[in-house]
Amino acid sequence: TILKTVGDWKRRRQDNLLSVPSTAIIDSASRKDERNKAIDLLDALSRSGSLPISSAELHVIVAVTHSFENDIMGTIIQDSINPIEKVEKTILILASTIHGIHYNTAA
Repeated sequence: TILKTVGDWKRRRQDNLLSVPSTAIIDSASRKDERNKAIDLLDALSRSGSLPISSAELHVIVAVTHSFENDIMGTIIQDSINPIEKVEKTILILASTIHGIHYNTAA
């Protein structure tokens, strides 16, 4: 599964704490420049990685596609498979992989 962003992005920013927030549209060509500016700022604040950043969060999106041979009703009635259990098992395997915990798939 590939996630792609589409269209322009809207950015709200303040020049300083007392100024009124302004809204700008970021098109696909400007996104790369804005990303590079953010990485350059992070590099400068951390002195090229020599200073630790103790209070930071990293958000990651993991996309998973789960497919069955039949549609939902065919899977439930014809195949006698509970699709929710299958999806829950997939999520459990994915989460255990991300967190480095062994999950027994035979169970």
